[in-house]
Amino acid sequence: MRISIGYWGAGQHYDEHSHAPEETYLILAGRAQFFSEGRAMREAGAGETVHHAPHQKHAICMTPGPLLAAAFWRGEDLLKKSDLGRELG
Repeated sequence: MRISIGYWGAGQHYDEHSHAPEETYLILAGRAQFFSEGRAMREAGAGETVHHAPHQKHAICMTPGPLLAAAFWRGEDLLKKSDLGRELG
């Protein structure tokens, strides 16, 4: 398992990307819009979780933002960087 903490200011974008490990975000503070391949956009805030399957493309828009979140990766290639692509929207 790999755990990281991220902070993004209001209005920032985390462009579409994917990776081998499944990922679960735990929102610690703030709110953001989550875009996940195959699902409708979802706004999530403090105390909520957002899950992405392995290789599922996803992006985040820090609207209204800002966002403080813990990201939990589980699976293969935990040290490999994400594959970046175009934005979802």
